[in-house]
Order: sequence, then C-alpha cells, then structure tokens
Amino acid sequence: MTTLASKLRQYTGTEQYHRLTLFGGFVCTDGVYAFAEEGGAYWVLDLIASYQPQLRNYEFQHWKIISHRGKFIALCTDGNGYTLVTQEGDFTDLEDGDYSFYLTNKVLMVESEY
Repeated sequence: MTTLASKLRQYTGTEQYHRLTLFGGFVCTDGVYAFAEEGGAYWVLDLIASYQPQLRNYEFQHWKIISHRGKFIALCTDGNGYTLVTQEGDFTDLEDGDYSFYLTNKVLMVESEY
C-alpha cells in the first residue's frame, strides 16, 4: 500500500503554482496541491494561512504536521530551531504520518520540492 507521505516524495519541482486559500498571501506547488487533494487536507493550508499575519516577518518557515490516530500536531519553526507555532487538534481524518512543508518567498512546498 502506498502512503500519502511516500506519494509526496515524487514531487521534486512544480509545473504551476496554485492559489488555494483566499487569505495568507502565498501560492503552493503541485506537491502541496496533491497533498490537499489526495489527503483531503485543505484544512492544513488554511491553518498555515491563518498564522501568516502574525508570522509576516519570517520569510522562511518550516511547517511539520504530525498526524497519528485521528489527532494532529502542527509545528512551525524559523528553520533555525526556534519554534514559532505549536497547535494540537483532537480530530483529523488525515492519514497517519509526518508531513513537512516549507514556506519561503510566499511559496508553500513539500519537503522534496525544497
């Protein structure tokens, strides 16, 4: 069985940028689009976008979403080990796994696209 996390590793670039959220001021790559579509996880993009007003001074952000047994933890660092955001949730239907995203130059990408 192929996991969502393993499918995302096939993305190493993007053919087009996608604007999936009305706020947040960023676009995402094909890998992020596939994550949202296949994982039913548009809420992750909304979560990341919702923090952008308070994180606007951080040009580089590393987001990690950990999904396990129907719960999640969202962590954001500045790339140098300083934690900017931690949020936990008691429900998600996102497939179990660790998912990493990078937001830089107003482009959100999966780890393999960075």
